[in-house]
Amino acid sequence: MSKLIDFAASVGEDIKNVNIDIVDLNKEVYSPQNGQRYISPITYWYPDFNKTTSKWNRAVSVKDSLGFVIINPSSGVGTVKDDMYAKQTVRARAVGARVLGYVPTGYGNFESGEIKRQIYQYQEWYGIAGVFLDECINGFSQQAALIPKYQELSNELRKEFGQAFTIVANPGSNVTKELLDTADVFMNFESSAEKYVDGSRTITPDYCLSENANKFWHVIYGVTKENYQSVIDKLDKEHVGHVYLVD
Repeated sequence: MSKLIDFAASVGEDIKNVNIDIVDLNKEVYSPQNGQRYISPITYWYPDFNKTTSKWNRAVSVKDSLGFVIINPSSGVGTVKDDMYAKQTVRARAVGARVLGYVPTGYGNFESGEIKRQIYQYQEWYGIAGVFLDECINGFSQQAALIPKYQELSNELRKEFGQAFTIVANPGSNVTKELLDTADVFMNFESSAEKYVDGSRTITPDYCLSENANKFWHVIYGVTKENYQSVIDKLDKEHVGHVYLVD
């Protein structure tokens, strides 16, 4: 079972104390229906594995509970290979992480050829296992008109890179049912702990419950020693396979 560990870029004293408590108590975050969860941090940091205060080293220390990590050299693949990212990718893979390359989609303002070009470059330079598509639509309201464009992109990526290549989409919120087949994983919650636990919104729509829990990724900000138990209790009730808690 997964231990909750905070991988925040800047960790406050409160959340550090919470993490000590969690480690000492071997606090497990689980769902009897969904099985094991994975810690999947948002690792936009520059590789710093040679530092004693390394954020990356903390991120990959989970090992058996580690899911995805993301490399993001320059809001995308960049124009030249960075050997530090290449070394960091090897280190992350060595402890079982699936490494994703960051590519923005501009909420529909993209060319599929450019996205594929970046993925090919990521593969050549860093050997990624999948892509992290940021700035994705949720498909509601006016964004509904862009659903076919994302469906076409998904079809092209699967044809080009194969079924074993992981497509992760980040709309930061729930998506329409029509979008569920366009990615293997959705970051369908990226907001505050307060919004996560206040009961004012549906985190997981009913039509998502038939999907594997590992299709969903929740990123929760503002976790403190005062609210972390409420966040854990909420996680236990949600249909989610990847989590990341930060202060």
